[in-house]
Amino acid sequence: MVPLYGFVEGDTIGLLVMARADMTVFEIVAKLSDAASARVDPRGPWHLVAKNRVADEDATVGDLELDAFERVDLRRAEGR
Repeated sequence: MVPLYGFVEGDTIGLLVMARADMTVFEIVAKLSDAASARVDPRGPWHLVAKNRVADEDATVGDLELDAFERVDLRRAEGR
């Protein structure tokens, strides 16, 4: 498991998400938006930003070479 620090646009706190190396960006987006849903409207569309780049939703944690406790940001996609 890879613990990641997640920050959701519009939320006031950071979140800790446990991810597997084979977990996709799409799955991480779902976890983060669900975890923040008490404070932020979870409906997308969302972009996941990792290492200062928007990640492809089919990419995995392993593909992105994310290490333990790296920061990922969930940002609203344009037009929302």
